[in-house]
Amino acid sequence: MTKEEDGSSGSSGSSYSKGQKILMRDTPPRFPHDADGAAPQGTSSRELFRTAWDGVSIEDFTLAKLATVPCFRDAVMVGFGGMVILGGVTLAYHRSAVRAANWATAGLLLGSVVGWEQCRLKRRRSFEIAQRAMATVRAKESTHARDYRLLGEGSVRNAKLKEEWDNHRNDATMETPQQGKSKWYKFW
Repeated sequence: MTKEEDGSSGSSGSSYSKGQKILMRDTPPRFPHDADGAAPQGTSSRELFRTAWDGVSIEDFTLAKLATVPCFRDAVMVGFGGMVILGGVTLAYHRSAVRAANWATAGLLLGSVVGWEQCRLKRRRSFEIAQRAMATVRAKESTHARDYRLLGEGSVRNAKLKEEWDNHRNDATMETPQQGKSKWYKFW
């Protein structure tokens, strides 16, 4: 079974269903760039702009595509909420539809910006936490690998630990293993 058949991409994601994209690292980059995000050597800004412009189509602005943009839904929901609240309060207080429409538009724009920024801040924090968690896991894996090498078969430290374990006094019976085995329970 190949990677394409089971739907996994790379070394991670073996539990994904076929074709499901979960993380940004699971999707290929849209534009060519180096690992650090810089443009390839020898490309001018005009060429980069042309490449970006050619990559944009009218289908990118359909409602289905816009709904897949991270934070777009949150921004629209907060914006519509601000529009309804500011427009409704202004209409009820001033009884002017033109003034209410102006305030509703301002509420839509302000609410959208606030919703977008809140969502981006939340995503940035979650990405930072994920990066720290991955670094911690990598550090633990390297520590465990080093400890395993130190405690490998035939090492002096492993023999010493085995000897200490064998000669350890049993607290339940107050005897050493060489004195004899007694039951760990006592009825009376």
